[in-house]
Amino acid sequence: MFNLQNAILPTPVKILDGKQKVSIGTIASPDCFVDYTAGSDVYNSAVDVIRASFEKVMFSFPGAGRFKITLSVNPSDLRFGTNAKPESYLISITDTEASLVGFDDAGAYYAAVSFASLVHSEASDVFVPVCEILDYPHFEKRGHFMECRYGSDFMTLDDWKKGIDYLSQMKINTIVTGLYGCWNRQFDGEFAEYQYIPFKKYPQLKTPRHIKYYSAKERSYIYKKDVLPVMYETDYFGDMIAYGKTKNVKVIPLFNSLGHNTLIPRLFPEVSAVDEDGTFRGVGFCTNNEKTYEIMFDIYDEIIDRYLAPNGIDAFEIGLDEVHDVLGTDPSDYQISKSPICQCPKCRGRNYGELMIEYIIKITKYLNSRGIKDVYVYHDMLLHHDLLNESTAELFKKEGVYDSVIIDWWSYNTKPAFFGGKPERVNNLFRSVGKPMTGYYHWCQPMEATENMLLMKDLAIKNNFEGIISYSSFDYGYDFNYRLFAETCWNPDCASDPGTLEKYVSIVFPECYSEALAAIKTAHSYMSSYDRNVNLVMYVFSYYIYSYLYKDTEYPEDYPAKVFRKMAEDEAMYLDSLSNIYYKAKAVRDFFETNTSSRQGRQWQFSASIYMSVCDEFHTIYTCAKEYNKGTISAEKFVSELDRVIKSSDKTIALCEDVRIKANQYTIIRNMSVTRQCVCDLRDYINSELKKGNKPEIDIFNFDKYLSDVSRFLR
Repeated sequence: MFNLQNAILPTPVKILDGKQKVSIGTIASPDCFVDYTAGSDVYNSAVDVIRASFEKVMFSFPGAGRFKITLSVNPSDLRFGTNAKPESYLISITDTEASLVGFDDAGAYYAAVSFASLVHSEASDVFVPVCEILDYPHFEKRGHFMECRYGSDFMTLDDWKKGIDYLSQMKINTIVTGLYGCWNRQFDGEFAEYQYIPFKKYPQLKTPRHIKYYSAKERSYIYKKDVLPVMYETDYFGDMIAYGKTKNVKVIPLFNSLGHNTLIPRLFPEVSAVDEDGTFRGVGFCTNNEKTYEIMFDIYDEIIDRYLAPNGIDAFEIGLDEVHDVLGTDPSDYQISKSPICQCPKCRGRNYGELMIEYIIKITKYLNSRGIKDVYVYHDMLLHHDLLNESTAELFKKEGVYDSVIIDWWSYNTKPAFFGGKPERVNNLFRSVGKPMTGYYHWCQPMEATENMLLMKDLAIKNNFEGIISYSSFDYGYDFNYRLFAETCWNPDCASDPGTLEKYVSIVFPECYSEALAAIKTAHSYMSSYDRNVNLVMYVFSYYIYSYLYKDTEYPEDYPAKVFRKMAEDEAMYLDSLSNIYYKAKAVRDFFETNTSSRQGRQWQFSASIYMSVCDEFHTIYTCAKEYNKGTISAEKFVSELDRVIKSSDKTIALCEDVRIKANQYTIIRNMSVTRQCVCDLRDYINSELKKGNKPEIDIFNFDKYLSDVSRFLR
């Protein structure tokens, strides 16, 4: 049943409920029309949203009728009062008309978005509620940083357009798009490097990678070699920016340099950090080398000239986070670690934080000269060197960059680890935004991050930040996370746990509210984003965690034997946890599989299925191996259980191929395929030994003897 107070998320600041509804016709016979004057792209998008609001109730967009809907822009409307500011809007609905007034075109767009949530049907009749709404955002900047990582590298322009539509209807106005970032060696023995756009001056800068996964639908492995990001091949970033502007979404690039950076210094070692003997390391940057700035400025120039300037974008994120030692650059010994801190005569003996400050100033001045007004910089390395202080603020003012630099304060943990347990170190000495987690590891197990978002919301209010821009990767499986985040940005007073979840469920699953709410609460009990003691599936059992090159660890890691050895250290705890999570996830999966066919319901179904599959795989192999070696089950029974697990895994993979956008299928299925193939390898070994008339020898703590060439290839 329609409830005005729960109809719009994020929640409007003020709602006056007229306690009645007005019919605007029937599905078969509309009785309303829209009065508007074509205007800017954003205003015209507002008209499109109104049209779509009728389509959702199977109501043809009318051209005439009794009920009048007026869309206008009027910043002088006295009803705004002291709350008149950009993106504000008013909605007034009586029994004869609906007036949608934006303070500006963005406000008109958000008025239309909210109005769309008010149009609803009851049987064959279409209604809107009589009401008055005054609404405006708390934070100026409200958005997501979409990391250049698994999945988004295969997103098409159409994927991004749909994503922008989806997020803009949550009143999100900023998307920072990762264009370049690098991590340690991972799959295929290669560095996890991502560059999304081509550079005419440096065509050698590219990051192909391999697609490898088992398709349950095709019943075969899919292998595509040296696949480049779709954005790189079709060069659509400018079109993405232009489309975002039509929805009041500012698309900003992030191109990292000092941190998360291995490709550039490897291909151009002459700009990399230098040993004391003058040897180029091939990692890091020398910030006192003019060649460094030549290359970076060339890159910035292409991004600005080709994508930003034509679309009027005046912001840029330069990153500079996590400037850490780099493993794996020496093929003869992957455990050799190289420092990105330069030891040339000009850098040697200098505090690295001071070198970073000089670099920020030089980069910012250059970007300013190219029309960039806002330069975002991550906080972590500067805070580590105790440089987010009044002295640095004064230096920025003296150098003329203070008004441009925006400190991006990030922490993805919950208490007590939020900002390393010292959130009081976060300050408002600089222009700032906060960065919580909304959703990142969609290629493993989707997770929730409620507490982290609420903590960041409170910190951002306390320090009077300009906005909140989350750390994320795009996937519809994070639907609730995105909506909670939108609430924290637009109307933080209404963001709460479990209040926002209850409102979300009432909007998305009104036909089965109580049951859906209980199911999602159950899911959240095992989906905690950064609590390793809760989300064991992610942090103990998921192959992804073992796919990286780590210090003092074999590479590739001994998976799954390493997991089974860990289970043996506390067998009762791990088996109980796997069983508990499995049955919780099964209840969630079964509910959404049975009770809803909506996109959101299917996402929740798939998310639960992922957790189920991993729990089933490890619990089954561990317990069956133990029972087999005790002589309480036969080899044939063991094979039967493994066949069941494989069949269940295939069902989950097939569901992924149905539910996920194509770009986000390959990555998660590759991780699932690794574990699935381990199960297949063990089954095939047992069957092979039985066929030879031998008694299979099962030692899951030494799994290497069972692994097939396919398993090794997948890694």
